[in-house]
Amino acid sequence: MKYNGHTLRHELKYLINYAEYRAISLAAGKILYPDENSGDDGYFIRSLYFDDLYDSAYLDKQAGVLRRRKHRIRIYNCSDAVIKFEIKDKFDSYISKISASITPEQCRRMIRGNFDFMIDSDKQALRAGFIDARTRLL
Repeated sequence: MKYNGHTLRHELKYLINYAEYRAISLAAGKILYPDENSGDDGYFIRSLYFDDLYDSAYLDKQAGVLRRRKHRIRIYNCSDAVIKFEIKDKFDSYISKISASITPEQCRRMIRGNFDFMIDSDKQALRAGFIDARTRLL
């Protein structure tokens, strides 16, 4: 499904016990391929979320607001080899995500509150992130 040019998907989360996890993993392993970034034990993800001075992203999620947006930086396996900036939009039960790879230096700049490098980017996620950083004071 598409909305405003974005592909939408469902993201459903369930609380399961270890036996259910093992059964689902075995069944899924017969028809699905592992993520190319995954090792034998999966991979470790670290996320840093950006919010405005009113904590709107956090409070909107807690309140169950049906249309919301969050911004984050993600690294994998405690390494800066792959760093992603992501904007995730939720529209009721649908999710849309845009992302862009960034360098360690760009990551450090964002953490310090400097989003200026994003304005002229050819990557949609970075341009949108710059606008949000300026208008929402991330």
